[in-house]
Amino acid sequence: MRPKITSLKKKETAKRKNHEHYVTHKHEILAKRNIQTLELTYLQILNRNECETKDLKINEAFNYLSINETTNNTNAELFDDSDFMDKYAADIEEDGIAFEDIHENEYEEETIEDTLTEQQMEFGNEFINMEASAIPIPLKVPHVPESWYKLKQVIKRTEEAPQVEKQIIDSTSYFCPECEQESLDPNKCTNFNCSYYSNTLIPPHTFMVMNIQQQIEYILKSIDRNDLQLLAQTSTESTTSMTDIYQGRVYKNIVNSLRDEHHKFFISLTCNIDGVAVYTSSEQSMWTFTACINELNRSIRFNVEKIIVLAISVGGKKPSRLIMQKMLIPIVSRLKQLQKPILYQISDTSYEILRVYLIAISNDKPANSMVQNQSEPNALFGCSKCEIAGYTTPAKLHATPHQSAKIATTYIRIFPTTCGEQPEMRCNARWYEICHATQNGIRFLTNKNKSHTYGYMGECELCNLSFIDRGSSFMSDTLHSIYHGAFLWTESSRKQSWSLSKFLPSIDRDLSKILYPTTTTRAPRSIMKCLKLKANECRILLLIGYPIFKNYLPNIYYEHLQKLAFGISIGESSNISSEKLEEMNSLLTSFVDNFPYHERYVVQTIHCVKHFATT
Repeated sequence: MRPKITSLKKKETAKRKNHEHYVTHKHEILAKRNIQTLELTYLQILNRNECETKDLKINEAFNYLSINETTNNTNAELFDDSDFMDKYAADIEEDGIAFEDIHENEYEEETIEDTLTEQQMEFGNEFINMEASAIPIPLKVPHVPESWYKLKQVIKRTEEAPQVEKQIIDSTSYFCPECEQESLDPNKCTNFNCSYYSNTLIPPHTFMVMNIQQQIEYILKSIDRNDLQLLAQTSTESTTSMTDIYQGRVYKNIVNSLRDEHHKFFISLTCNIDGVAVYTSSEQSMWTFTACINELNRSIRFNVEKIIVLAISVGGKKPSRLIMQKMLIPIVSRLKQLQKPILYQISDTSYEILRVYLIAISNDKPANSMVQNQSEPNALFGCSKCEIAGYTTPAKLHATPHQSAKIATTYIRIFPTTCGEQPEMRCNARWYEICHATQNGIRFLTNKNKSHTYGYMGECELCNLSFIDRGSSFMSDTLHSIYHGAFLWTESSRKQSWSLSKFLPSIDRDLSKILYPTTTTRAPRSIMKCLKLKANECRILLLIGYPIFKNYLPNIYYEHLQKLAFGISIGESSNISSEKLEEMNSLLTSFVDNFPYHERYVVQTIHCVKHFATT
């Protein structure tokens, strides 16, 4: 038999349901009660002043009351629901109109939740779905919509917006730092033959590949149509100057290759890969793979919201070259798919079928060696642009090998060149030639009969893309190579004729008198803090403040500094003619080949200045 339901149990069940409903819709129910009170008040006031007004709709009353609705969070916090009643209190009290107190106390709330009927519960549910045009109910909470009506608008827009079906993270993989193989477990290596399988000292690298196409779609949809420059791809005019990447050699090659295609338009990407330590003195690092769209206007091209995140890697140590190449494989696979014509929405009004090409990579030297799969910058063939062979020399000018049994001589690798000397440039064809030769048993030997492959450590996965070259596509950066490299030179001895250490106070006074252009974002600080200067400060010193050094440097060294300043000034120009480009190449090549200082100082940072014009 079914248990008999007593009236007491019915009351307890009804009370429990009423309580659950009231807790869920407490504020909506109270707000609806307030609106009914205000509606009644408004009708009575109008009946007193305008007898012709008989039948008013609730939305009209809401619109009348919403005139005084506060429009910012600060005013909303100060808003009191009794303001309306206070304003008309004198008139209302004369007619004997009574009001319910809209600030319910806890006792009254408990009474309400006990006495809710099914009709009231339906009424509360109706309130939530109400479509009033403007409801003056301040929420009185900072940093949220100012009223219930505006909150509903936000929710409605969210519900009507198309749901994103694709996740921002396409795939996640793990790489063991010991055996360099992919692992199925984020906490340990799953390779039976790896020592980290049973005893994990460093957890695997976590590598997340992002949805590249989704990010491109979002960026193109969010911009104005005029912010995307595609006209250069259909122009038949031959230009002799460079104002942007559109006039570059690689860009023109893409335009020419697509001239006979049905879908000619494309966007190009410049990629940056860099790693950073999670905290100081830590081997834990995070590597970001990012890119920017070159066709966007410069004013927004490098905005954070316009940057494409290709992938992110987090690990307990720096990834090896092999792991880096394995990380690049899924990125290259997705970029290959984007090389096919795809329909994109540009702004809110236009659509365009576009291809996507990666055409350039800009990294610092350590990252370049990993991405290119080449030897370190200070290795025998450490240059990322050419195959010059460096050699070692004592770091101190007058040091002799093994001056004593206790003090070992420090050696550095230098890359001096002479006028007219042009080493073999790196390229895809050169790599295939050397790879084919080594596979056929041909050996390349150094002067010390050591085998080498001109610095090529293996395949570079990025070179599988249509317009990526192993040499020319990897650009030189001004930050590490010039402003914090060739220009910021503080290692020389005070006894040398070019030393400025004793003149620093005088130079600092002269530099303080310079009036920098109004467009200067950051004027240089004191040169006495030269080791702490930011790259942008060194840039201003080199391009604007170099004449100050004429009074302190011997003429031969000052003229040498001028070559660097003039060459970089051309490279920093907004418009570079073909003649100026050749002049820049001549100045920077002469800066390296005719180096007036001791050849011990022609390290990799100085040598790479020679290749700067090709970037």
